[in-house]
Amino acid sequence: MTRLTKIMEDIGYRYFDWNVNSLDAIGRGLTSSDIFNVIRNRISANEDGFSIVLQHDTKSESVFAVEALIRWGLENGFTFLPLDITSPTVHADLHN
Repeated sequence: MTRLTKIMEDIGYRYFDWNVNSLDAIGRGLTSSDIFNVIRNRISANEDGFSIVLQHDTKSESVFAVEALIRWGLENGFTFLPLDITSPTVHADLHN
């Protein structure tokens, strides 16, 4: 991954990773409330001023957490935007 991401950047591509991991893929039977709490706490602690959340739509608990996350975010002054060329980039730690 390190080599691939370097090549992609060298030829002009930008890639986006996440800076908030929902932990929904750890396989320990997290509920939608657990996932909501993990994301809420990590977003609140994020010092970058923006968050890109890793969450899997193949996990029903994650899907069920989305509505509560959006509601909480809007109630707390967050905005939700698509990624585009002006978006700040973050890169998760690469594990080759």
